[in-house]
Amino acid sequence: GANLFRAEMQGADLSRAEMQGADLRGAEMQGANLSRAEMQGADLNRAEFDDRTSFNAATFQDAAVKEVDFTKSTIEPDQLAQMFGDASVTLPGGKGPDSKGWPNHWSNETLGWRGDESRSPFHQAWRAWQDKIGFDRQTNTLKHPSK
Repeated sequence: GANLFRAEMQGADLSRAEMQGADLRGAEMQGANLSRAEMQGADLNRAEFDDRTSFNAATFQDAAVKEVDFTKSTIEPDQLAQMFGDASVTLPGGKGPDSKGWPNHWSNETLGWRGDESRSPFHQAWRAWQDKIGFDRQTNTLKHPSK
């Protein structure tokens, strides 16, 4: 639940970091080592990554991404599938919502997210998805891991 809003973490060694539920909006993580980092339920809106960012075995279960460019990143499809996103995100290789590999549960539209979180279409969709799969926002874990 740490507040790392707009944190400058370029090149940081965040391997095995426990950042469950963290506010990482706008965080600059170019070249950061996120190997085995645990970012369940993290808000990664507008976070910045590049081809030097290591995502090796990082966990992003129920995290949110919006306005994130993964074009040159090495993030894996199974890691993206753990997250919730919308059409403002660019997948590796410059792929968008009409591309093969777009996560099924992601919105094919760009959802609004400014203002009051409780009324933001993006946050409402993200929270609804978390509820649907049984994510507990208090503990940043799945209530029913077998789902």
